[in-house]
Amino acid sequence: MSVMCGSAFSALTPVPCASGNARQNNTPQRWALTSRLSIGAASGLCCLLAVPGYFVFREDTRGNLLNNFAQDDVFANVTRLMYAGLQLWLRPACVCVHASN
Repeated sequence: MSVMCGSAFSALTPVPCASGNARQNNTPQRWALTSRLSIGAASGLCCLLAVPGYFVFREDTRGNLLNNFAQDDVFANVTRLMYAGLQLWLRPACVCVHASN
């Protein structure tokens, strides 16, 4: 992680690099900074995509965005499969990370 965070890659991915540094210098202030950065970046990106999408499509979308695509659409099915796999992996990974600390 330190090799990637010392390069131009760190300019593109500030949150993972801050997270890696927070693990090495495990202080409450570093964890607070990392939490604020990650939640702020996720919230900002979510709003950046959600607000324009809402104003463009309004009533044309369903609550579950993956249901807006046809059932026989290959790309939509691959996306659904990837989302399900992510959820299956993410929950146990979060539990393991929090249990190890």
